[in-house]
Amino acid sequence: MTRPASVTVVAVFTILGSLFTLLMAAVVGLVMHMPLPAGVQQTSFNRYAMLFTAGLFSALGVWGIVTAIGLFRMKPWARISTLIFSGGLVFYAACSLFFALLLPVFAPADLPESFVRGMMIGMAVFYGALLAIGIWWLVLFNRPAIKAQFYGGTMPVEPFPLPLSITTIAWLLLTTCIFFPLLMFTDWPATFLAWIATGWLAKALYLVYGVAGVAAGYGLLKRKTWAYWLTVGYFGFGLLSLLVFYGLPGAQGRTEELSRMVIPKGMNVDVPQVTPWEGVLMGLVGVGLPLYFLLTRKKRYDDAGRAASPVSTARPQG
Repeated sequence: MTRPASVTVVAVFTILGSLFTLLMAAVVGLVMHMPLPAGVQQTSFNRYAMLFTAGLFSALGVWGIVTAIGLFRMKPWARISTLIFSGGLVFYAACSLFFALLLPVFAPADLPESFVRGMMIGMAVFYGALLAIGIWWLVLFNRPAIKAQFYGGTMPVEPFPLPLSITTIAWLLLTTCIFFPLLMFTDWPATFLAWIATGWLAKALYLVYGVAGVAAGYGLLKRKTWAYWLTVGYFGFGLLSLLVFYGLPGAQGRTEELSRMVIPKGMNVDVPQVTPWEGVLMGLVGVGLPLYFLLTRKKRYDDAGRAASPVSTARPQG
């Protein structure tokens, strides 16, 4: 089976990006062992954070190289691996792009305005390019013709394919929510409606959020009805919590308290001054957009579910 040129380009790009990621992991590991200036002490949090970063970069680099080899050999699992990575890349780039546009809000007041503006433009271009690449890969590897190439060219074209927006939401849930249980090993607070939870309650919330998100993402890909409503409830509850947290009286105090609590002890970092309105805008990117696509694509999702059901027949388009 001839490998499409577009798949070859993605494979080459993946190898180059993975090698750069491995180089960054080596740089972080080197910095960990460099002597510090006199009077400067490395906190345990900084050391663990750098160790985690180096490990994460190494894992991503190895994952990318293995996936690229699979793409060159047109292995079906490599296509799935690329979709998973693309979903995470879209989410990461979209959030980073949004924060880049808000950089003047968090930048120290003593920085020159031209410097802050230059950083904002540079970050916006960089993360915008990553976002475009992630979307391109999601579209490319969900095309019926490309998908069939990975299965020997014999895979039938689905009359009712899963909407691309819902497929993206599913992969975003799977690639982000699997990290929620890792937060159980930290002291980070969690929010529940208007409350800021800490300690064992925060760990329990992270576990519930992670399990629910992974179940919803997996069920969406399997076109299950319960998964659709679980996902709507997941993001609907997120939207409700967002409006309650920032809408009830005392929102400014809760926002400042949460900002202080997410900064680890021992780090000399200024608390970012975020207003409730800015918090709402940032949260809407993560919960409002997925909820919109879920509600507006329900009929197409139902059609895709019926087409995939072994005990029913798909309705003709019309």
